[in-house]
Amino acid sequence: MLHAILTSNTSGLSITEIASATNRPEKVAGMHFFNPVAVMKLVEL
Repeated sequence: MLHAILTSNTSGLSITEIASATNRPEKVAGMHFFNPVAVMKLVEL
């Protein structure tokens, strides 16, 4: 069995659409980086 982490920048693609194309949509995550990324070392999952 292969394992992968599937994430996307939520401002670019619909996480719901990506998840619906998988066999385990509950394992798909969205990420949101706070701007400016170089200053705000914070990510929201």
